[in-house]
Amino acid sequence: MAQDYEEAFIIYHELMLDCDLDAMEAVGIAYKLGRGVHKDEAKGSFYIKNAVDIELDLMNKEQGGSGK
Repeated sequence: MAQDYEEAFIIYHELMLDCDLDAMEAVGIAYKLGRGVHKDEAKGSFYIKNAVDIELDLMNKEQGGSGK
């Protein structure tokens, strides 16, 4: 089972590098839970927060907002 988590982490990490926000959130969750990667709460929070912030910025721009 650990091998599956490691493979999933690698895939999500590659997708994240291609600006996939869902993958960025998945990478953050993997870090927080220590699945497929060494557990790192700080990295997990970093990736999850960044994914949410980027998504909110994109939604704001779509609605014609001025951003932050």
